Parts: sequence; C-alpha cells; structure tokens
Amino acid sequence: MNNSKIVSELEKVVGEKYVSAQPEIQFLYHYDFITAEPEGKCDIAIIPNSAEEVQEIVKIAIKYKIPVVPWVSGINFGSIATPRKGGIVVDLRRLNRIIEVNIDDMYAVIEGGVTWADLKGYLEKKHPNLRAGITWSPPGTGVVPACLCYGMFDLRMLGGSGAEFINGMEVVLGSGDLIKVGSCSLSNYWYGRQPLPDLAGLFLSWEGTTGIVTKMAVKLWPKLPYRTTHLAIGVKMKFGVPAMLKLSKAGLGICDIYFVNLGWFQSIQELNEKDVVKDPIKAKTPDFFGLITTQAYTEKQHKAQCEAIEAICTEKNLKIRPTEET
Repeated sequence: MNNSKIVSELEKVVGEKYVSAQPEIQFLYHYDFITAEPEGKCDIAIIPNSAEEVQEIVKIAIKYKIPVVPWVSGINFGSIATPRKGGIVVDLRRLNRIIEVNIDDMYAVIEGGVTWADLKGYLEKKHPNLRAGITWSPPGTGVVPACLCYGMFDLRMLGGSGAEFINGMEVVLGSGDLIKVGSCSLSNYWYGRQPLPDLAGLFLSWEGTTGIVTKMAVKLWPKLPYRTTHLAIGVKMKFGVPAMLKLSKAGLGICDIYFVNLGWFQSIQELNEKDVVKDPIKAKTPDFFGLITTQAYTEKQHKAQCEAIEAICTEKNLKIRPTEET
C-alpha cells in the first residue's frame, strides 16, 4: 500500500497537522488500557473535525480498499477499537462539541468524540438543573460508544441501558453516505426515535462496524433538589441480593441499584489510607456492599423514599447508611 499517496490525499481533507503515518503516532493506537494482547497496528491515523471530513476519509478508504476503525479515547473494553488489519484509525477527539441542549424535551445533541467529562462539565456549568446518565467508566471515555454498547448508567433504573438513552443519530455509512436516524431525520428536533421505523438497531452493539456516529442526541434527566446515596452493608451476599431485588420492584423512583466489591466500596466513601481495610479476611469484613441512589422533588417525598428503603434493607438484615449528594 502506498501510504504516502494516501496520506497526501487525506491531508487535503483535514490538513497536514491532523494526519500521520509515523511509527510513533501509529503506536498510540495499537492497544487499549484493558486488553494489551493481541496488539494491533494502523497504517495511518487521522483526526477529522466534521462529519463531512469523516465522509471524505471513508471515501478515500473505499478507493484504496483499506479498513477504517473509529476511535474516541482508547479507554475501551475488549480492545474493540484496536486496529487488527492496518488501515486508517479515525480519531474523533476533535468532534467534541455539545451542539445543543433542549431544556423542554431534555436532550443534548453531542458530537461523536464527546467524553463524559465534556458532557458532565458542560451541564454543570450551563444547565445545572439537568443531568445525564453517567456510565461506570473513567471520565475520559466516550459518551457515544457507551450508548452504542448498552452502557450501564447511574440512571438505569429510570431509563434503562445506554441504548435507551439514544434519541437519534447522525452516521457516516461504509459507503461514505451521511444518514440520520430518529426525529432528526425529518425535523430540526432530536426528541426521540418514535413513531418512525427504528433504525437505531443497525448501529447498536455493532462496535462501529456498520457506521461512524458523528452526532447523537442523548436523553437528559432533571436534577432534583433532594438526592441521596444509601450505603447498604450485609454480612452475607445471600441477604443483600434479595434486598436489591425487592427494592427494584418497590416502585420508589430509585435512580440506580448496584453492589460492588470492597475496594470499590471504600473508594466511593473516599476513605483515607488509615481507614482502608488491608486484609478483608482478617478484619472479617462483610460480604455484601450495595448502593441505592434516589432523588426527589420535595422533602416529604424524599423522606418517604428513605424510610421505605431503610425498612426493606432492615427486613433483609442489611445495615443502611444514607449519604446526601451534592
């Protein structure tokens, strides 16, 4: 493959600064932070700045019959963005703009390279009364990949997995064509995927193999004034799991329910080094650590939620400790 010729054509699309076939640049894309083996290697890395530039990149790849791998941050699970057959890695980090926040319909239109830090920071600064469902991954990971891969969000009891938070998409297909899915395909509003034929499944959980998502509308949620994380601790797992199941069926408006290992539980509590359990077996620490997050509009509603959660946990032999969120 004549890399220099392809690089020359790609430079005309994005500029010389944003495309490279140098070994030190290729190295940056050869593995992710979880799966080091087997390593991959791209031939060319490119960082576009618009959907139109992504289209032109795909068309050049078609011309030379080389693969294209979309990439956001490299903080992946299972090495799904590691190039296995060379080709072009399309680094979407310059596509990191929040295009719109619709307050009434509660959604944000974001570009394909927006990270959770970008989105959360933007909302806290510009729209403090709205919140996104946040995934359990580092702040530098991409919002779009998490939604496409059914990410576990901290609002999943209310809204489901990441896929259910998608209102619509703008996608560059393998042909280089640009399409839209959802209400945005017929109007300027990205309020949802209904009542149109839902084509989102063509891109959900396909790990970028059916198209490169350049824009996505994600659902937002109101940030209510009363928010609490309840820490549930149990001696045995057999007590904790039934409690979580009962809570999930209680209709209490719970945002999320999950249980974690000791290390994660201690990190959530922000313990200092002296407070951290070094030897769980010797210390005879409990086996179950659960967290239940809630939010409410009024103090009376919040109090009723907390009382019901505490009653169910006590019934199942769990110790409960509420912690107010900021």
